[in-house]
Amino acid sequence: MIDLGRRGRHVLVALAVATLLAASTDVASADSPQLFSAYTVDARGTRLPIPQPYVRDLEISGLNTEAGPFKDPKGIFVDGQGDLYVADSGHDRVLSFDPNGKLLRIYGKSLGLSEPEGVFVTPRGDIFIADTGNGRIIDVDRTGQIVRQFKKPASPLLAAQRSFRPAKLVVDRRGYLYVLEEGSTAGIMVLDTDGNFRGYFGATRLQFDLRWLIINLVATQEQKRQILEPEPVPHSDMYLTPDGFLYTAVATTTIDQIQKLNPVGVNIFRPSTEDHQFFGEMGVPGARLGVPGFVAVTVDRFGVVSAIDQNSARVYQYDQSRRLLMTFGGPGFGREQFDVPAAIATDDSGRLYVLDTGREVVYRLRPTRFTQLIHQASQLYFDGHYAQAAQLWNEVLRYDNQYEIAHAGIGRALFRQENYPAAMAEFQRAFDRDGYSQAFEEYRYNWLRGNFAWLVIATGLILVILSFFGGMVRRLIVATNRRIVGGTWPLEIRAVYGILRHPEDTLWDLRESGSLWAVPVLLGLACVVRIGSLWLLAFHMLANPTLDQFVNYLSPFNVITSYYLQEVDPDQINVVIECLHVLAPWLAWVIVNYGVGVIFAGEASFRAVLKSSAYCLVPYILLTLPIYAFSHVLVRDDLALFHTLISVTYLWCALLFFLQVRIVHDLELGQSARMLVGNLFGMAVLFGFLGLIYLVTSQMLRFAWEVLYEISTL
Repeated sequence: MIDLGRRGRHVLVALAVATLLAASTDVASADSPQLFSAYTVDARGTRLPIPQPYVRDLEISGLNTEAGPFKDPKGIFVDGQGDLYVADSGHDRVLSFDPNGKLLRIYGKSLGLSEPEGVFVTPRGDIFIADTGNGRIIDVDRTGQIVRQFKKPASPLLAAQRSFRPAKLVVDRRGYLYVLEEGSTAGIMVLDTDGNFRGYFGATRLQFDLRWLIINLVATQEQKRQILEPEPVPHSDMYLTPDGFLYTAVATTTIDQIQKLNPVGVNIFRPSTEDHQFFGEMGVPGARLGVPGFVAVTVDRFGVVSAIDQNSARVYQYDQSRRLLMTFGGPGFGREQFDVPAAIATDDSGRLYVLDTGREVVYRLRPTRFTQLIHQASQLYFDGHYAQAAQLWNEVLRYDNQYEIAHAGIGRALFRQENYPAAMAEFQRAFDRDGYSQAFEEYRYNWLRGNFAWLVIATGLILVILSFFGGMVRRLIVATNRRIVGGTWPLEIRAVYGILRHPEDTLWDLRESGSLWAVPVLLGLACVVRIGSLWLLAFHMLANPTLDQFVNYLSPFNVITSYYLQEVDPDQINVVIECLHVLAPWLAWVIVNYGVGVIFAGEASFRAVLKSSAYCLVPYILLTLPIYAFSHVLVRDDLALFHTLISVTYLWCALLFFLQVRIVHDLELGQSARMLVGNLFGMAVLFGFLGLIYLVTSQMLRFAWEVLYEISTL
């Protein structure tokens, strides 16, 4: 009964710690994130406001013209002359307007259109209309006469019962048509100049799905037929650039939502063929959904990619290096906001046209000087003209000194000028860790080359000193070791040395004797080491790994850092949270270890478990700070070495915890392994239980707060 009471008290202690953690988390979540009309996102995910990027200078809705207002418009296009074409689907027509918003022509009744959704104009002036309702594409001249039409192509590759509903289209220099069909998952249909089917292009790829792997392994053929198989997601929009690249937007996926397809249909708008790119933001305040949904895309003459995230009603702009330049808009009724943006286009002067289907209007947005500088500088930067780009980036900083991409551009120019210290400073302002690492690598090489003679002399002096005083040092080490092992020092201090040299004997001694004052000391040191390591970590060596491949799970550093001990910059350190990161799992281990030990008939008292668990942290306490200090002479190419050293420290601690289970509880090897598994499972159950309590409690408190708020407003 006494043991059960003790375990109960220990559980209450764990609950109290979890409550404190939950309270701090709840307070943090109470501050709702501020959302600016226009902002950029820095390398750490922080939204930073920017000067106004665009000015709305024209609204085109058909009002006050003979065409009348739009009804359910679906698509827009701006030709080389600056004329705007609107696919006014609800009125079965296509309208054209000049750059001043004056109505030029109505393409409608004479063409027999039905719910047209897309329009494209070639450089020669040929107008191609996706006549969606009639299942055809028509080529129209500027007088409104049909030149030719394309219906569903005849091909054995296309099912006879399959409908043909073209929604978006573009035409390349050869006259080939690239067609997006409503709901088609096969990719982009390609038709030649005679309307013959030439195949599908740029189909999105299915991602690995563990659920389907399990289904294929265990399900019968009959069961598989009853389950809907995954299909590639369809493209939502596309834009063809003069250099022949086809940009597309994919609304129903969370990776590679914006794609740049080369002539063979491979997406090159991502880091590599194996890696994927995420565009947009998760959980934007005010968004209809928590994930982005890109429905439209366009590219201007500077190579800037503008895409509409309809879920957040925002426009995102990226350069050719896939860096976010800015985002603006958002849901609302202000002049900088949208309702349901659905299509986007750009003209040769850099103005954007945004079709808002919720308001049935097209907004023209004129770029400010700030935006023009960014677009011009990003093109020069991507083309490798860093010096010229740096001049423009300096002008950008006059408008916004916090614009990180400008600092990165200036840093790249300084790097090319071999001014590595100044380049490192600019890269650090931009949180460009890769650029900083490259500059530091060159700086390190130049320093080593310039001081090589002094390094040789210093090494020689050290060797000479060791040759004269080496015997004295060895005798001093032997004498110290004799005093430690001989027992002249207190057990609590001898155990720090012994846990590294003779862990089994030391754990047995801690089981039988020793005081508890060392426990808070060791835990306090572990917390200091955790916080100190974050302070010591070199700026360019911070790298929280992603577990997107199975091989990444083989590194203890990757697993622990990704799931728990994430690295942060010094200005983001929360002392309380970081201490809880150390104390919470240790406390859970102690409680579960003692409880499971009782089940396995272990002989350890709670006092023994408490003391020995604290000493298992000694390798972490002694080795972590030197390893993190070592990061200041490494570069990002050495991350594997750095992570390996940290992994060795974690594995050493894990081995000590396993030995603790076996020795302190006096169990056989097999029993120790089973108890270790039981400990890990018990910790998972404990944290799950605490998490459930937190969720229920937070919901109850939230409900009570809302009730009190409603009562106070009566």
